[in-house]
Amino acid sequence: MIPCTLLATVALGTVGLGLVLAGRWLRPRLGARIALGVTVLSLLPFFGTPHGEVRLFSGLLSETSNYAFRFDALARLFAGLSGLFVVALLLWMALGAREEEAQAAPWLLLFQAVFLHLLGTGNLLVLYASWEALIFLTYLFLGQRRADLPTPGIAERFLGIQHLAGYPMLGALLLIHQRGGTLTYGSLSAGDVPPEALVLLLGTMWVRMAQVPFQGWLVSTARAPDPADALLQGGWLLLTGPYAWLRLLSRAAAPGPQEAALIVGSISLLLGAVLAMHQETGRRVLAGDTVARMGLLWMALGLGGAWGTAAGLFLLVDLVAGKLLFHLAYAGTGVLDGTLRRAFYALGMWGALGFPPSAGLVGRWLLALGLLLAGRLPYLTVVLLASPFLLAALWRGWSFVPAPEEALEIRVGHRIGLALGLGVPLSGLLAPLLWRASFERATLAAASASALLIRATLLRLGGWLPGFLLLLFLLGVGAAWCGCFRRRGRPALDPTASGPLREVLAVLARDTAWLAWMAQPAGLDRALAQLGHALAARIDRGERFLERHTTYFLLFVLIAAGAAVVVLTR
Repeated sequence: MIPCTLLATVALGTVGLGLVLAGRWLRPRLGARIALGVTVLSLLPFFGTPHGEVRLFSGLLSETSNYAFRFDALARLFAGLSGLFVVALLLWMALGAREEEAQAAPWLLLFQAVFLHLLGTGNLLVLYASWEALIFLTYLFLGQRRADLPTPGIAERFLGIQHLAGYPMLGALLLIHQRGGTLTYGSLSAGDVPPEALVLLLGTMWVRMAQVPFQGWLVSTARAPDPADALLQGGWLLLTGPYAWLRLLSRAAAPGPQEAALIVGSISLLLGAVLAMHQETGRRVLAGDTVARMGLLWMALGLGGAWGTAAGLFLLVDLVAGKLLFHLAYAGTGVLDGTLRRAFYALGMWGALGFPPSAGLVGRWLLALGLLLAGRLPYLTVVLLASPFLLAALWRGWSFVPAPEEALEIRVGHRIGLALGLGVPLSGLLAPLLWRASFERATLAAASASALLIRATLLRLGGWLPGFLLLLFLLGVGAAWCGCFRRRGRPALDPTASGPLREVLAVLARDTAWLAWMAQPAGLDRALAQLGHALAARIDRGERFLERHTTYFLLFVLIAAGAAVVVLTR
């Protein structure tokens, strides 16, 4: 019997296609409300029915090429994450978005239907075909508003890059079939996925998930019409890669490719944060932030085990929720009050920077502990080095949040959205819920002792929360005091005279001088400002050198990373 989950997937696709065809006669906001109701009703079976496996067309297909449809705990987790993303976007389209953006609501149903099919299929070749279908749907979605695209040919460039990146995955499937004799996931055993197949799969994900130096397609589409940027930076295309990696990692024959994932993630985390600081618009800054945080996620998945898998799940939750809030901050021009837009951006920054008790904090904490316990201190150093760059990039994005000249009316729907947005800083409290998910033992690779250790760590982290909040409050009061009462005596910084990092360092030196205000604060402030300007000037020269020679620098990084992968996987 076909389970309700399969029927829900079919219903999403059918209703979505019908709404797309009827778009000329339906009001956009009415179509968004219909899509919202259908999405909510279709997601209920994913959490109310037992999971299992069903084989379709069993009388027509052979055992080695059967069409299996399965929803285990891992598929349900990703289905729930994408479902929350879709429901939140549809709520925005139904209650507060402009009509031009609300016209995209039927497309969200089509995306969700194809993604649920990708999650449910038990055949790896069908998974590849579903991923290609997602890419083609995205191309059609971009092409329907071709006149509004910032640069002609963006949609075609996106389709070409994404399609070519899928060929290494086909090679990986060929290697898996040669060793295991089948592409049905349930029939594969541990060791049937060779390391070479995981390396090829990693190459596909490296391009499709905009990891350095292949981040150009994501940055170029950052100014696409709403909500295309939100779909590309936090939607299904970026969720598919981690899902496929977790699916195949449990059947891997050797842990070598995980080291390659750590290297790829480290490069993208550090360089993505640096490149994000040099973008000229807010949406391009967010694209660079996506590259950096996806690198952090790949570091967690590359670490693997109990610590890495748990950290990756929390970082993925934080990434999807944060991109949605950033989208509301930039897409609300002329619709949302300026204070609300800044509030949405601040809530997104809260999780992105890992403030408690957000999921971003829990993910970073688990990743740091996992790297420390595994003796991977160089990778831990990369995480610590990238944090201030990520802070500077997001702070630069804050300056691009548009503020209207006059206040707009705050409606009930806006208050509902703000209340839901407050759940992002509290998302770390979902830790027990995510941890209780009944993953396959091979997929999670966590023994009961490790689970108890992580639980104790989370409880200890919760005990430190009041002290951290008090410290954050004191720092905020001090920065406000320094900014309000001591700013008049200093010349304003000219942001066009230097790079963004130089400006941030100078402001940071000025705003932290209050910490020793009892010991001649004026002299200390001048000394810190001079030190900050001197250090920033030297870093600024390095930034300008990289700007002039970016191509050669990224080519060198690519060659070095490729050599490292070859050495580590031999």
